[in-house]
Amino acid sequence: MVNTKQLEWVRASKYYELSGETEGTVTTKRSSGQWIEGVHWRIAPDNRVWVNLVEVEKWVTGNQVATLKAVRQRKQKPLAA
Repeated sequence: MVNTKQLEWVRASKYYELSGETEGTVTTKRSSGQWIEGVHWRIAPDNRVWVNLVEVEKWVTGNQVATLKAVRQRKQKPLAA
């Protein structure tokens, strides 16, 4: 059994399993801009979608300050390829 509190990024398929959300709802959050690319989700080098559990939890709880801080950090530090 994996302790999800230790994980930050999981494949979208695992996120669907853990959260009960569907692929469609996640796609809507991504395409509508509710979730920010590089903060809440990203495309890995293998073209699979990964979800950041830590940042999504902040989004769920309405912790916008933490999300804005993550966006600022992302702008300062480019994503590794």
